[in-house]
Amino acid sequence: MDRRKFLAAAAASTAALASTPLAWARALLQGQANRRGPDAVELDWTSKGPAVVRVSADPDAAPAGYRTLMLFELAEKRLGKPGLAASLTKVSAPHVRSSLSQLTALIEAGELDYAFEYRSTAVERGLKFLEMPPALDFGDERLAREYGEASFEVTGAKPGEKKRIRGTPIHYAIAVTSSAAQPALAREFVRLVLSAKGKEILTRHGFVVFDAPIASGPVSLDR
Repeated sequence: MDRRKFLAAAAASTAALASTPLAWARALLQGQANRRGPDAVELDWTSKGPAVVRVSADPDAAPAGYRTLMLFELAEKRLGKPGLAASLTKVSAPHVRSSLSQLTALIEAGELDYAFEYRSTAVERGLKFLEMPPALDFGDERLAREYGEASFEVTGAKPGEKKRIRGTPIHYAIAVTSSAAQPALAREFVRLVLSAKGKEILTRHGFVVFDAPIASGPVSLDR
């Protein structure tokens, strides 16, 4: 179940408080297999040749997967390179993994060269990464309309069912659920996350923190 839908079903209001843009990451490991190619900051990630192994998560299993393919679509349009999306998808396809955690482990082990990761994951795991332009990384709330120009069809909940997903800014949300065992403690935690200290912690771990939360309904932490 989509996390935003889960929160919406379990709480009267949710608050999106941060984003984590997509980035192109590699490990900072000396002398291992993933040192075959140049550093991420030196390499043209749009190169269509198989000189380095680039991967993404499975679009049917992980949102980062279909967001990566939508990033390819946006890049083709924004950079004016016809055929770029199909070419990048083709060279990435043999190396797709079902989750970002699998990709990260393989990158760290030196078995893969580069992967499209969330910036927060790259920061947390100490990976060197190349930031994508805001027009491509799904991390800027002001570019929601432009992100919506890209879409991808994923497998639906029922056999044979397909669902088309359009690009949207990446949101990380928080809520106190209606069934919280300790609602007072949960509200205190939300206050911490929304405080200056909480925002500093999120920023330090690679998140882009919004100036103010984007609430789906009336928000109150007083009860």
